[in-house]
Amino acid sequence: MFQTPRLHLVIGFLWLLVTACTAQTEGSSPGQCDDEADNDGDGLYDCSDADCFGSPQCAPGFEGDEAGECSDDADNDLDGLFDSDDPDCFGAAACAEDDDAGDDDSAGDDDSGDDDSGDDDSGDDDSGDGLVR
Repeated sequence: MFQTPRLHLVIGFLWLLVTACTAQTEGSSPGQCDDEADNDGDGLYDCSDADCFGSPQCAPGFEGDEAGECSDDADNDLDGLFDSDDPDCFGAAACAEDDDAGDDDSAGDDDSGDDDSGDDDSGDDDSGDGLVR
């Protein structure tokens, strides 16, 4: 039969073995994916750690989900489309004059791709200077 000290040693060893083999992962407890800590010690924090993939705190945003994103000249959702050219900003006040033609939508722009300096884009001499522009 086992003696009491030996039994305690065996139980202690088994407990140590089980706890050592059960690695904690980032996001295994509520709040770990946005606490700015490396909870599992792998050098990756919060949403940068693959363990937090799918966590609500790490859900990808979209252009315009935060104030000012539709006018900050940045591709906030990393889809290759900026501000008013991103469909996510459709209806945003900052994009009210955008016609989604991919141009700069400055006043007087007819979206023909030219400089809109009085040229009617007909290929004739609009200024009377003998030059076709």
